[in-house]
Amino acid sequence: MPADSIDLVVTLNALQAQALAQFLTSASLEDFGRVAVDRREAALMEQASEVIRRSLAEHGFDPRRAGSEHDIG
Repeated sequence: MPADSIDLVVTLNALQAQALAQFLTSASLEDFGRVAVDRREAALMEQASEVIRRSLAEHGFDPRRAGSEHDIG
């Protein structure tokens, strides 16, 4: 892990985690670009969201996987 990395501890209930996983699965660089100050920031937002999406998937919150452990749909 790079020296400038940080660890986050976040507590979500299952519905929040699944909803966030769904959002991050469908969010695109264009979506981040709408709120970012420039392309570089949008790319950083997208990269960070992918890290969070992967962590949620590791905990069973993965809308991309059929029959996800925590499906709210």
